[in-house]
Amino acid sequence: MFDHGYALLIGVDQNKQSNLALPIVKKDVTKLTEIITHPERCGYPKDNVLVLTGTDATREKMLDGLDWLKGKLAADPDPNQTAFIYYSGHGHRESSGASFLIPYDFRFPISMGGLAANDFAESINAIQPRRLLVVFDCCHAEGLDVKDARESNLTSAAVTPDTPGVGLLAEGDGRAVLSSSRGSQKSFIRRDGQMSIFTYHLAEALTGHTGRPAWPNISVTEVMEYVGRTVPATALSEQSTEQEPVFRYSGTAFPIALVLGGKGVEKGVEAPDPLAELPLVVRSTMTVDEVKGEATNVDIEEMQAGQLDANTTAKTVEKDGKLVSVKIGKLGK
Repeated sequence: MFDHGYALLIGVDQNKQSNLALPIVKKDVTKLTEIITHPERCGYPKDNVLVLTGTDATREKMLDGLDWLKGKLAADPDPNQTAFIYYSGHGHRESSGASFLIPYDFRFPISMGGLAANDFAESINAIQPRRLLVVFDCCHAEGLDVKDARESNLTSAAVTPDTPGVGLLAEGDGRAVLSSSRGSQKSFIRRDGQMSIFTYHLAEALTGHTGRPAWPNISVTEVMEYVGRTVPATALSEQSTEQEPVFRYSGTAFPIALVLGGKGVEKGVEAPDPLAELPLVVRSTMTVDEVKGEATNVDIEEMQAGQLDANTTAKTVEKDGKLVSVKIGKLGK
């Protein structure tokens, strides 16, 4: 497992102003969460990942999420902690250049109802993990279709390393900021509607598509290089438009996740599609003082593939008693 990896994933897919909703954001965050926490993918322990979507993606809970992340990191004495922060939702930029994230409980005026990107960046910077990747996907092609929004000059805009205040996140050793598009561009959905183009390719990178065979982890520079190469090509072929991710990093490259649970992709084997069904994982622990009859920790009728962890502890197994840790009726094809 990627035991010292911590993630805060924020997806503002719903909004109190219903026309601000972004359904694709929920799909992106759901799939990203599955990949990040799966032991045969990125390997982040589930207790190390906090996800905020729907009505939980409020301004207050977003900031509370950063406090949660800070507390998690402070409790981990390992010097090589990794923090991964992902935000997907609407962004707004004022004529002055100041930018805002638009939370679930957004209200006008923008300066009070939004979360200033500068404040968000300063709160992240205060966490000070050893390694940090911050990802912004803020300029969705669905746009803003709210009468009050249009009349109040609420305009969809990307948050990039050039956004005032955000650049500080790329200062220091082991720091990286990645944006789904340039400030003047939109973030588009795949033609099949399953995910956004950007997050799909981000998930591909985290799933081992960068091309290094049998390597146990993926570095932040490989992630940035991969999305920088694939997103523009897909946006052009599927949407006939330009979408170019923007990134900035400082210091040496650092691992951001495991590749296929640390096994890496075998040479000559294709990395799995992020949209494919994930391998089954079964975990079971049983502790008993005394077994008189039969005790079975895990009983599976058929298991074709996946991962099985079963731990059984018994102090005493009486005569004629039977203790079975794993019972599988049919294994493999």
